[in-house]
Amino acid sequence: MENNDILKNNKIVIGYDTRQYSYTFSNICGKVLNKLGFKIIVFKGYTQTPMLSFMIKELKCIGGIMITASHNPYNYNGIKLYNSDGGQLTNEQSKMFKKIFNKEYDYFEADKGIYIPEKINKKYYLKYYQTLEKLCLFGNDYNSYNIIVSPLHGTSIKYIDIIFQKLKYNYQMPDSQNIVDPLFSTIKSPNPEEIESFKESLKLSKKVKADLILAIDPDSDRIGALCFNNKNGLYYHMNGNEVAAIIFYFLCENNFYNANILNDKMFFVTTIVSNDLIEKIGKDYNVDCFRVLTGFKNINEKIISLSKDNYSFVFAFEESCGYLALDSVGDKDAFQGAILIVEALKYYKRKNISLYNLLQNLYKKYGYYIDKQITYRIVNQNNISYIMDNFRNIIKNTEMFNIYKFCDYYEGKEYDNNMTYIKDTEYKNENIIKVYFDKESWFAVRPSGTEPKVKIYISSVDKSKEKAMMKLKLIEEKINMCINER
Repeated sequence: MENNDILKNNKIVIGYDTRQYSYTFSNICGKVLNKLGFKIIVFKGYTQTPMLSFMIKELKCIGGIMITASHNPYNYNGIKLYNSDGGQLTNEQSKMFKKIFNKEYDYFEADKGIYIPEKINKKYYLKYYQTLEKLCLFGNDYNSYNIIVSPLHGTSIKYIDIIFQKLKYNYQMPDSQNIVDPLFSTIKSPNPEEIESFKESLKLSKKVKADLILAIDPDSDRIGALCFNNKNGLYYHMNGNEVAAIIFYFLCENNFYNANILNDKMFFVTTIVSNDLIEKIGKDYNVDCFRVLTGFKNINEKIISLSKDNYSFVFAFEESCGYLALDSVGDKDAFQGAILIVEALKYYKRKNISLYNLLQNLYKKYGYYIDKQITYRIVNQNNISYIMDNFRNIIKNTEMFNIYKFCDYYEGKEYDNNMTYIKDTEYKNENIIKVYFDKESWFAVRPSGTEPKVKIYISSVDKSKEKAMMKLKLIEEKINMCINER
């Protein structure tokens, strides 16, 4: 085997979720790596992704493996590979990994053997729970609120009671989804970004008037939220940008960062497809914004880099419902997100402000944001390049498009409304484009990293909801020009 220096620190943590064959796949990985000289550390039964990340850092391992397909449908399964920083492998690390393991190897022969992995000591689980308590800013004496939380048949079933009872939260779970079910029988897809995942919780809400409804995806790294709208008596499905804005505003308003850092330079990290609302909030509280390419591995890499440069980390998020406030974990953590949104609920309810009203107040102050995501599933993977090139050609060559500026992250160039080169973008050789129609409203297009589909992100901003909606329709018309020209 090449790069034997990797074996100097030879500990690897392996975890798996509640999906079909996840345990089997994790066991094969352990046996193969054990044969290759690695020391394997495992959890007692299934586990959640952020806890695996935490254990990698806490146990000072070389890396980790999580067998999961996250929020995808039941017939998917997959693998997440982690480095010693607790983040998923960077692009360069992935190339090195493939170079090492892309050799003929009799994996079935290794699977025949017997190996006894080391199990994680209970004290490290407790340490993870204790770390989460740092996010409880005002104790647990206030209880005039109700929460519904669903584990969506996934790994959080094991942890919700432990964590929420420790924090003395008032919560209930829909019984139908508080059962490990690899088929996710009560939902089409266990994705908390989609309102369909809240179906069973909304049934329960007819019996329990909840201020907040949460849904945690199967490997517990994403969390979605509904807040109650007192004006119409309905629940409002907050998107990832809106949840992030509420959490970040809550942290800033309560000086969370001042209590936890020593440096003056503070920062948060998000991606190039998240909207700009949280950036405006950050400016009011002197917290610098840094944007990276999609994927929490890029966020974690930026957190590590800036922390070495005398910056202090405050918050990170992806618009796809992933949040992080404590860098003891190197990936998004649904329980960190859950605790922060519940703490915000408690804090503002004491002031007679609902989360829905808080969000409207933020829009009145910073501008009304309407975000939309459109997904095109592609039968032929080869058509993805054609679609991306078609967008580029129409945007560059059609005067009718009337843009403010255009960023091509493959070329690594930014252009003005006349397609005159302005400057290089921070990132290059990435198949992503971003088209601005003014300083704040834009759409971005990129292929999915895990599925045969193209994702389009739209962010429309104006002084009122009505004007933002009108602008959104105009942006969608421009997108349809590109799609219909295929």
